[in-house]
Amino acid sequence: MGGFVARPEENRCPRKRIARSDKKGGFKGRHFIQSIPERVFLYAPIVNGDMKYRYTSFFPPDNSLKWVKKPIVSIEIFGPSGRQTFDALIDSGADCSLFNIQIAQALGLDLSVARRIRMTGISGGVEGYRLEDIEIKIEGIGKTIKIPVCFADSPSIGTLLGQEGFFDQYRIKFEKDHDSFEITPTTK
Repeated sequence: MGGFVARPEENRCPRKRIARSDKKGGFKGRHFIQSIPERVFLYAPIVNGDMKYRYTSFFPPDNSLKWVKKPIVSIEIFGPSGRQTFDALIDSGADCSLFNIQIAQALGLDLSVARRIRMTGISGGVEGYRLEDIEIKIEGIGKTIKIPVCFADSPSIGTLLGQEGFFDQYRIKFEKDHDSFEITPTTK
């Protein structure tokens, strides 16, 4: 596949190869595009170790005419029971990364050794558990990193990558006006 990244998850439609030239400074050349009913993914080529991604488009929950775009990236999360791939929202406003408690259970992470914490956000407060060294790997970037993660039992929590740990190890460049964001490993 050359320098292209592809997601082989079985719950998604087959990939299509497209060619595109964007005069506004966006993606150029060949990309893979893949869609599922509510989202569209575009896979960009790796350039100098950096990875560019398109914002993921969601059908608006309130049936308005404007699509909702979010910076979402696939990550592998590692645990004693193996590893699994999840789509994670990159949230520059979150102090730390936050995963649903079901992810910890699926990966065999022992929350009995985790520190109990109370987290607050826009939707109020929630009790959770904090583990310091959760190993993850960002799609398209070869190395794994360890970040602190808070786990909470809430239906409104999925997989969220926040400032502490994640933004310390990667430079995140949001370019919503170009419908893209970039993740670059830092050289600390």
